[in-house]
Amino acid sequence: MKTLGLFVVVLLAWGSPNANAQDACPGTLNHLLSVAGTYNHAQLFDDPAVSAGLDRLLGTELDHLKANVGVSGSVDLIACNLVISGNAEHQGGIEQGIVAVNLVSGAVAAGIYSDGLITVYVDGDNYYAVPLGIRDWLAVVNTDLRFRFELPANARQLAPQGAE
Repeated sequence: MKTLGLFVVVLLAWGSPNANAQDACPGTLNHLLSVAGTYNHAQLFDDPAVSAGLDRLLGTELDHLKANVGVSGSVDLIACNLVISGNAEHQGGIEQGIVAVNLVSGAVAAGIYSDGLITVYVDGDNYYAVPLGIRDWLAVVNTDLRFRFELPANARQLAPQGAE
């Protein structure tokens, strides 16, 4: 019964399964939500609030960051953050970068991996100020991308176990 009560509390806190992200992530930058799932990186970088935040955090390293996300996938939505991660052209595993824009607070954060060194740019003086998407990226980059391409030794992958 405790599990059912917890489930109900979680459902009430998060809303119905059909609640849209705009309701779940209300805030100063939720007008950018339409960028999620697209390849429209320019719309994110060109937004005045995002541009000002990145310029303030990175200064002269902003062009380096933009080059390091030059080859990337779609804009992801992770815990109310729009996230772009990628690498510099023909530099996968060597020059990489990530940008996270919080739709609720308007906070901007970024990371650059260059010459074996990871630098994170974020407001805040502790690791908890680093958005989840960037913390996950740090773990992947720190393993030299190994687990993006091979299953870790302590993990297993199974075929479907149920009846078809």
